[in-house]
Amino acid sequence: VNQSGSIQLTAGQSAPMTMQLLAMFKVAGVELSDRFEVAQLVLQPSGSRVRVSVDPKSSAATEFETAQVRLDPSRKIAEFVLNAAAPA
Repeated sequence: VNQSGSIQLTAGQSAPMTMQLLAMFKVAGVELSDRFEVAQLVLQPSGSRVRVSVDPKSSAATEFETAQVRLDPSRKIAEFVLNAAAPA
């Protein structure tokens, strides 16, 4: 836990960390290649709530609200900022 009360999960040097994140999206657009294959999907989030589990074999997960998503130059997710979700 850091100064702002956040939890930071970092993979160890010897093995990658696996995290399962479940979020609902709507398809906002589809880009096709010259061969009419799907080249790109444009997704729009259906909400800000996500379920996170660090054990993919477990059915247990914790719900969070997405606060921010930062992408790296190759457009891959570099950082997810999540806040604790209020009970549903």
